[in-house]
Amino acid sequence: MKGNKKTNAKVEDQEQIKEQTTTEDAQNDYSALFPERKAWPPAKVIEISEEAWKKPGARSGWMSGINYGGRGYRSGFWEVAMNKFAQEGTHFNVLNGDLVNGKAIKEMLRAVPKKVAEEVTNHFLEECAKELASVIPLLKKPGGEFVRLYIIPSLHYDGAYGEEIAKRLQSLRQDDIRLYKRGSDKLEVKYTQPNKIIWAISPRKSRLPSQYYSTAAEREIDDKEKQTSQELLPDLWSVGPLASAIHKPGKGERKRPYFTVPACRRLEEVLVAENQVGIAVVEYTQNNGQSVQVWSLKDLVSKEREFVTGIKTGATENQKKIVEVIKKSGATTVGLLEDKLEISRDVIQKEIEFLVEKRPLTRQTWPGLFYDPASQRYDFHLGWFQKHLVYPESKIPLLEDRLLFFGCLHAGYTTSDYEFFVKIMPEKIIANKVKILVGLGDFIAGLRHDFLETGEVFGSLNNTDQEQFAAELVGTVIVRVFQSRLEELLPKYAEKSQEQIEKLIDESLVQFLYIPGNHDTWQEAEGNIPLVVFREKLSTILFQEIIKIMAAKKLPAIDISKIISKKIIGFSDWDWGNFYTLPSGLTLTMSHPNMARAKTTSLRAQESLDAAKSHIVGIANFHTAIVVNRWDAETGQRVAVQAGTMCIFTRFERRHMKIVDFGSIFLRVLSRNKRIEMTESAFFNEALLKGPIPKDTNLTELKKKYGIISVQ
Repeated sequence: MKGNKKTNAKVEDQEQIKEQTTTEDAQNDYSALFPERKAWPPAKVIEISEEAWKKPGARSGWMSGINYGGRGYRSGFWEVAMNKFAQEGTHFNVLNGDLVNGKAIKEMLRAVPKKVAEEVTNHFLEECAKELASVIPLLKKPGGEFVRLYIIPSLHYDGAYGEEIAKRLQSLRQDDIRLYKRGSDKLEVKYTQPNKIIWAISPRKSRLPSQYYSTAAEREIDDKEKQTSQELLPDLWSVGPLASAIHKPGKGERKRPYFTVPACRRLEEVLVAENQVGIAVVEYTQNNGQSVQVWSLKDLVSKEREFVTGIKTGATENQKKIVEVIKKSGATTVGLLEDKLEISRDVIQKEIEFLVEKRPLTRQTWPGLFYDPASQRYDFHLGWFQKHLVYPESKIPLLEDRLLFFGCLHAGYTTSDYEFFVKIMPEKIIANKVKILVGLGDFIAGLRHDFLETGEVFGSLNNTDQEQFAAELVGTVIVRVFQSRLEELLPKYAEKSQEQIEKLIDESLVQFLYIPGNHDTWQEAEGNIPLVVFREKLSTILFQEIIKIMAAKKLPAIDISKIISKKIIGFSDWDWGNFYTLPSGLTLTMSHPNMARAKTTSLRAQESLDAAKSHIVGIANFHTAIVVNRWDAETGQRVAVQAGTMCIFTRFERRHMKIVDFGSIFLRVLSRNKRIEMTESAFFNEALLKGPIPKDTNLTELKKKYGIISVQ
């Protein structure tokens, strides 16, 4: 009897525990917290065209900061990103950190009672993996196989839960997904000779925030370089997920180039240095070496409310007006709606209830409204933007601008690479179809600091001589490009009328924009206007050489002076409001700040974006190079191009233990409606000069050696 009593008591206790657990479960709405157990649809397959796949070079797509589980997560970005990768024909793709918001998931799971924690956690992680496997499109090669997607979890951002979800995701998508080592791993780029190595890294710990984009990235790179032997270091560093987009060359201030990967989510808890939403594409080609494309998606996410284009069936005119206010203003109260619509509160209250839904709808055009009792505001369901919004593709064609920037030519210096300038620069302009050549000041060495006496300027070149020499260098570049383009375009001009020949000459001549630098303006103290001789001699060279070429081709004579005049445009170096409008409608500002370089790599470029209002900013003087992308609400995506120098070194910088960034910078920009969608940057920094030329070098012999055109 006693045994039966004990057994009955035990059963009663178990029933009570079971009932209590059931009650606790009922009180916690797990269906609201976690994905439902359901049959997820198969992932979409996006096919890469034969043309895109077989383009010369090797391409890889880069994403970061997806942040699944966070408020900023947008599943629609997966398809946008993969469509871009397919368009570019990427050979493999990488997610460099922050697939999952590990902290948010940990916080959600903390609410689960311990009695069911293991079961709920396992179910939750599995459903998360299934959802991601369903929404991440597969990229199909022309041959039928799938393009690899390499996932590198971040110790700091993804955490243990994020890594576990990634493992389960890989097991569900073994055809294309590969899980690499968390925190950092190397990726080998095929189709290059020899194969290149890109090392993807992400922060291992939280660091103090900085307002400069380069700070966090270079901390991670420096830490990793100190841990690694020389022979194992990569050809390129990739740093994510810092929500920035900068591109820095190697072989100068930094030994190895690096780029940072934008975030692919809506930025909610924004740190000062977090600004970029988008993806990147890294390309290795014979012409450009290594280039980085940044596709900005921030315009999409900033206007995502505009993509709410539908409404509940049977909606009245008043209800449509309510929705329009919420689209423009965001979450709002009945009182504010009353003020804006001039409709009574009672009518609004009655009308708005019809639009409220308990859960986000799955329609592509209408999410439904929800009411937040704490703030007493109505808004669209956040979950719809996170899980159901499909970002539409614009039908407006993209416009393209192609520019080549250089600065600090310093004609007269014994350490300027004149052979590179007149040989490699024209080749890069032709190969990359550059339409606009931008000179960012310091065309001459100048005569201060006893340059002649110390032998830093060769021969006995005074300011006038140096300006003429600079004009001959730039003129040689422009003429060589002109001759090549004329040969290419001439067969297309069967009619040799004056109008057609003028068009031919105009199309063959590159647009040259320039500003003076501080070395150029030193002579202002003696009452001289800088670069007057430079412009005059450059115009003369172009005139004399184009006439010769036209005569050799037996083209009819035309007045080319007007064409040359409009193709050479000088600007002041101090007026930030003065800009040049590109053919696409984008604007370009040029500046040569009279200040020293900063220890923080991106500081000067970021300051230039603060000072200018244009889409593109070109600066030089610091003898260091970087490309910095930034998004502003008014202008949209913007880019600063900070050009280095055409000198392999200067005594001044050597004496201050500073290393220069040599070479020019190529920039390609795609835009719609004066909003930048893509920037592509490449650094041409393989100097030909190995050491300073003798100070007694004869200028005439130097020009003859390198084929530099002289003024006649």
